[in-house]
Amino acid sequence: MENPRKSHGHEYRSPARAESDGVFRRKGETLEITDRAADYLPGDLVTWDLGRDVPHIGIVVDEKSAEGGRHLIVHNIGQGPKREDVLFEWKITGHYRYYGPGQ
Repeated sequence: MENPRKSHGHEYRSPARAESDGVFRRKGETLEITDRAADYLPGDLVTWDLGRDVPHIGIVVDEKSAEGGRHLIVHNIGQGPKREDVLFEWKITGHYRYYGPGQ
């Protein structure tokens, strides 16, 4: 018998994704995606599409780049964690702000 997740995986939501969606509804906010670097603050989570529907996630940190003055992003794209000025390197698909358990 064929596993439907293999042939139709795009139709299924992972439990982790469903839970993270719930956390943001209760303890955070889904923010507008903009092309203004100032809208992305330390602690914000950003998601991207790297192409061919390959997702990626990073967190905005308080350190700024020397060249653009933008907040850097901590992310791991397969070579270990990096802190880089990559906010606008890929198509942004999500922008989130988490307020923590006390909010």
